[in-house]
Amino acid sequence: MGVNSATKKKLMDIGIEEYLSNNLARDRVWSDIVELTSNQIANMFSLSIVDAENVYDLISQKHQSETRVFDPLANGGWPEVDFEEDDSSLLAKYSDEEIIQLASLNPGFGFREFMMELYPKGEKTSYRNSVVMQFLKENQGLSGTNLYADLQDPSHTSWVTKEKYKQVTGEKYLPQGYGSRGSSGGKKAKLDSRQALVPLPPQDFDWGDVIPSSSRASNRYGKFRMRVRPMLNIRIDLNRIWQYYEDGYTYGEVSREMTIPYPQIQKWTNRMIQYEKANVLIPWLELVAHLNTLSSNRGNQSQEDDNSDEVYVFIRNITKSYLNNPHKWSKRPTIDSLGLILDEITSLQGTDGNFPEKSHEEETKIEIIGNQISSEFNFRLDRMVSGGFYSPIIEQVARLQVQNGATCLLINCGSSVAGENIAELANSLINEYDCKVMIQSSDQDVIDKCKISIEHSKLILIVNSVNEIDFASEITWVITPIQEVFEIDPDLYEFSQIDFFDEILEQFEDKGDNENIWLQPVFEGFLSERVIQSGSANLANADGRLDAAQNFFFLIRKLAQSKYPVLADCKPALRGLSSSDSVKERLIMQLNSNCIEYGAGALILDTNLSEMAFPKDEELEVQINQLIDGSSNELLKNYTPFNFKNKFGVYL
Repeated sequence: MGVNSATKKKLMDIGIEEYLSNNLARDRVWSDIVELTSNQIANMFSLSIVDAENVYDLISQKHQSETRVFDPLANGGWPEVDFEEDDSSLLAKYSDEEIIQLASLNPGFGFREFMMELYPKGEKTSYRNSVVMQFLKENQGLSGTNLYADLQDPSHTSWVTKEKYKQVTGEKYLPQGYGSRGSSGGKKAKLDSRQALVPLPPQDFDWGDVIPSSSRASNRYGKFRMRVRPMLNIRIDLNRIWQYYEDGYTYGEVSREMTIPYPQIQKWTNRMIQYEKANVLIPWLELVAHLNTLSSNRGNQSQEDDNSDEVYVFIRNITKSYLNNPHKWSKRPTIDSLGLILDEITSLQGTDGNFPEKSHEEETKIEIIGNQISSEFNFRLDRMVSGGFYSPIIEQVARLQVQNGATCLLINCGSSVAGENIAELANSLINEYDCKVMIQSSDQDVIDKCKISIEHSKLILIVNSVNEIDFASEITWVITPIQEVFEIDPDLYEFSQIDFFDEILEQFEDKGDNENIWLQPVFEGFLSERVIQSGSANLANADGRLDAAQNFFFLIRKLAQSKYPVLADCKPALRGLSSSDSVKERLIMQLNSNCIEYGAGALILDTNLSEMAFPKDEELEVQINQLIDGSSNELLKNYTPFNFKNKFGVYL
């Protein structure tokens, strides 16, 4: 990833010197940096505690200035505000005991190589490395030294000739600092010379009886990450953890004393340090204690009991936004309001102790927008429409889309089609199929004719330079970033969809609930625009976006918490992929399914896919799930014409 220029500039703008800003921004984005504690900054960059605290304060002040502060309701209750779960904790692929066992079995393997074996596709590498390194330093190996020192022990390294090194490792290049120079180098170099020895660390990683995460069933089938984030587990003695911290105990000592995994101790302590600095720790701990008392009074004895208790889950959903982010609130909502809410929902329960089931009519309706009437596909729309007549091909396409579940039909207009012709086509489809129509065009004539000729309650338009929102009409308006902003060089301007939609929501704050406003985040795709336009090329590190799907789902989850429906179009994910083995269809179906799970209220898709049956292909399904999950680009390697770099920068 290298140095993120936008993040580096942001750090320098708040007063952090260039050298340190450069190091902080290496392989990190702003959201990673705000998660670092002052101790981590001190250890990672060899700073004094005082200097690290100063850097931490500058970052915290900037982060807090960007954070919107929420107020409780006048009656002391919680408004319906939600935040994405703080991701300061990392997915625990291995238990503490497994990490200790693996480090003990592989002395001299090297810490960096050890981490690459455990987390070959890991995200947030720098932060994860610092967590594991600190953990290893606090645990002793068989030699009497700490496990980190055992991994770095040079006594297990062999010295071999350069030729032998290349034979054993399969590497094309020698380790840094051991390449031949001058006349002795090149093709004629004597690689077997006794004077040309290079270090060869242990090559075979000993897993013992630990199963690699990639081979575990939950990860192998693409389900390692939970689809729905569970409730924050607060069923531990957080007051005691905080007391240990104030008494000067290390994370390892607290972990052993309370028999709680090390990463959990570190996660909770770091959180409470942050809350203490924001002066919200005491009221936050009071709320935690109140919720645990409620759980106990209801007879719950485990996290599983809590998750199955509908009343408790309801209360936790109400308190979730404050519980997860107390520093983003002006004050804590009152405990008394919880008692009133609890009394009310208890009185609404059925005699069997469960909430009445929702009727079919009460279930959330998903708008399905068929995308096959488009000038981009295998026929030209402007050639098919003339006056009140439209081609039987369009009629057949529309009929199939509606038969397979479309409640709306997208008309993606060609560049030369007349406005009255599109309006005629739209009205014909509305009358024939009693559906809505979504017009996609940047032509002023087309938009104006549609506004005049089509019933507004059946019309969906995209907001752009020729089409401004008319709140008085019944037209449904789709707000989405324009394509051009994604084509600007990020070194000149880094566009943020989150900032874009935050500004939109602030502008509409006084508009009240309006189902005629839809928000459409853009799926930026797994391959960059440069690669797509080249058609076939070597793929540089910056050209592949393994996190594309997860970033898109994050936007959907965030926007779904607003009062406006979210429209999702996953078609950009297919750019650059071949169609062999129906990989495109399988990928798009999985992405669409995830979008609904994460809160999308409308989808743009080819509804014919719902009628397609695919032969079982377990390997392809795993690759699709891994690409969506952001853990592997194997699908891109197999189904695109591009060459990928390996970890040594060599194209495969």
